[in-house]
Amino acid sequence: MNKADLKYYLHQLKDWYKRRILANRQQLLTFAIFLTISAAFWFLDMLNNKFIATIEYPVHFVNLPEDKAETCEVPRTLALNVQAHGFHLLGYQLTTAVAPLEVDLSEYELVNQSQNGLIKVLTTKQLFNSIVNQLPSDIELLDIEPSSVLFDFTPQSTRMIPVKPLVNYDISNQFLVKTILASPDSVRCIGPAEMLDTLRFISSTPVNIGKVEKNLELQVQLVYPTAIRGETKSVDASVIIEEYTEASIQVPVEVSQVPDSLKVTIYPREVTVNYRVAISDFSRIKPYQFRVVAPYSVYDHTIHPTNKMRLVLKKYPNSVYSPSIHPQQIDYILEKND
Repeated sequence: MNKADLKYYLHQLKDWYKRRILANRQQLLTFAIFLTISAAFWFLDMLNNKFIATIEYPVHFVNLPEDKAETCEVPRTLALNVQAHGFHLLGYQLTTAVAPLEVDLSEYELVNQSQNGLIKVLTTKQLFNSIVNQLPSDIELLDIEPSSVLFDFTPQSTRMIPVKPLVNYDISNQFLVKTILASPDSVRCIGPAEMLDTLRFISSTPVNIGKVEKNLELQVQLVYPTAIRGETKSVDASVIIEEYTEASIQVPVEVSQVPDSLKVTIYPREVTVNYRVAISDFSRIKPYQFRVVAPYSVYDHTIHPTNKMRLVLKKYPNSVYSPSIHPQQIDYILEKND
């Protein structure tokens, strides 16, 4: 097809568009308006009918027994099976905020589900009238799901638990974060005794503070495990930085896991541990605070012999940072005991 033919067909297409589409534009517009109006009337007619639907209704349980801790998670919403005209259901669904039903457990009879009386059940039928009173009068409540709510009460205990602030940071060269202190350093927690006995610390929400170039004070929010309540919502955290120095120390090597039938001689008997330490702690670092172990391995000796024993740093002071052993392996001679 040459350019003349292409130009001819484009002209014909443009002419057809003017005659067919633009000429009937008013009719098409009128048709679209009537179609939209018809759809709107159909939708309004449908909303005038009654429907059965399920809606989520917020609920809040209060006044649990003061000497008990609730260990299982109770529902925050109840599923309500309701019947109403479409208008009313649509209006309810479009409501941005629904006041939760506050259930005062001291006003309801809980049924024991265990011999010790710690596991109790509240049937949601007992909440029927309270929910009906809070629903719009045009919505009929048919049923509530679940049919019951389980409460697993455990004798409650109190204990002071240490606080651990979670602070993410970058540090300037030649400085290190010596410590991150919390004030108060522990908080009073209330909950099941068996949970409190195994709880090592209460952590905070992670906080990113970027590059640290000086001591910093900030407030962190605490996060309590499920079934644990705390009297303190937040604590002050102090990020303490200090200039550090590179240091090293000679530490004796301890051989372990050697069978009684064998004798192991190692060389060297001491190795160097390199580390970083805050200048204020430099003089406090002593060899006995470290433990370097050379574990004897039957597998390494018989299957993959190298005449070398790998070294493991088992212990070092909390004030030491980035410790490393040199050399990382040592020579050994293996002999049988007489």
